[in-house]
Amino acid sequence: MTEIRRGKIKCFRLLILGIIFSYSLGELFAQEGANKQINPYHKHYADSLKTMEYKPVFPLLARRAYKRGYDIPLPYGISATYFYMRQNINIESTNIGFNGGEQVDLSSYLQYGDVINTTNIFTVRPDLWVLPFLNVYAIVGTGKSEVVVPLVQPATFSTTQDFNVRSAGFGVTLAGGMGPVFFTLDNNMAWAWLDVVE
Repeated sequence: MTEIRRGKIKCFRLLILGIIFSYSLGELFAQEGANKQINPYHKHYADSLKTMEYKPVFPLLARRAYKRGYDIPLPYGISATYFYMRQNINIESTNIGFNGGEQVDLSSYLQYGDVINTTNIFTVRPDLWVLPFLNVYAIVGTGKSEVVVPLVQPATFSTTQDFNVRSAGFGVTLAGGMGPVFFTLDNNMAWAWLDVVE
């Protein structure tokens, strides 16, 4: 084994040990810092948590967390979100073709008024804390979008395009704290099904 390779392995081992030591040190001072050094009230609160009898099944390991003086959120939850959006759409060009033939740019002949899109979406998110630091959730939503297209030249009329949307997905949130710092890391995936706009 070459000296360079031995040096790389040694650096890698030191890096891993440093990460483990930093994490252990952070865990050591996280509880102490939150319970005693910042506010004495927290120590009394943490001591009361250690004697608490936790009965729900979720989150798993909740009893161990309470025995160590950590408080955790309620196991189940649900939230609802309403989203409204109104925006202008700029139609830069209009190309028309017949029977699969070559398209003709009619932008210089057609003029539009204010093309407005309005969107309304409602979503529901039930969630469950599986572990004291791991939350999983589902996302279910429905919505409607409307686009009003007014033509002002060479003729005056307006058309409205409506379409509905349904969405579903899932996500995971990791949460924790170290000393006075609290962090969350969230990742989710969602799918949407839209009606065809005609």
